[in-house]
Amino acid sequence: MFQTRIREKYDKLTPGYRRLADFIINHTIEAAFLTTNELARRTQVDQATVVRFSQEIGYPGYRDLVREIKQYVQNQLTHTYQRGEEASSEEELIRTLYQNMDQQLQQYFATETPTLAQAVKVLNQASRVWLTGESISYNLAEVLSRELRYIGIQATAFEPTLTESAMVLENMQPDEVLFAFAIADVSPDTGHVIKLARQKGLKTICLTSYGTTLPAREAEIALVTPIKTPSGLVSFAIPLALIGLIWEALCGLRPEQAMGVAIETFENLGVLRALRAETPPVKTQ
Repeated sequence: MFQTRIREKYDKLTPGYRRLADFIINHTIEAAFLTTNELARRTQVDQATVVRFSQEIGYPGYRDLVREIKQYVQNQLTHTYQRGEEASSEEELIRTLYQNMDQQLQQYFATETPTLAQAVKVLNQASRVWLTGESISYNLAEVLSRELRYIGIQATAFEPTLTESAMVLENMQPDEVLFAFAIADVSPDTGHVIKLARQKGLKTICLTSYGTTLPAREAEIALVTPIKTPSGLVSFAIPLALIGLIWEALCGLRPEQAMGVAIETFENLGVLRALRAETPPVKTQ
């Protein structure tokens, strides 16, 4: 697919080619309906550059590239945004936001289900999963890490700082998986960790909001999610929905193990509650 070809070539592209690549990845539906001249004008390059870009990423010409883009978006639903600021009440705002999220999910699954299924397969086969991300993305990594441990999968979340990444990379093994989150703005550090993990033989997955960021380009599997909302702010609803779906899919693939861990957890909770009940309260002065 054109997304994979662009990610593989991105590091070696000229600035003009990168503008084209960014536009096609981040505005795919719009790009599908632009002529060579229109795309050139939108990205501030000349028409010859559009043709040469198409050839650079492996197509005979722009016609062949845009044909594949059109095929990609053909199954997507018509997607329109109603600005949240136009809502006349809280109820209308909630309904607008819900409809937007529902449309985004349908749009995502219309084309990306095979990629998501591949990610689930890789996670299910891993002996251990490392998860990383910066800022809010680290919080998402922690959420999935806890969920994976709950169903018996060894999982560790870490922040991609230089020192911590160096220590974690030392412990990574080839039969393990690195799952990186790169939502909204990220530095190159996450991408560097993915690159080094791949060199060690790990499978790599990146859940990102922008398909041309370094983490997305370095990962073997890139889950690119929409983050625009009618409110105009970045939303984490779709990434969170995917985290929940990935967890439920893994539960379905390993029901006995997941149930065993759940039973043991509830038994431990019972023991802890009993101990708490038997422990006299501490008197304070």
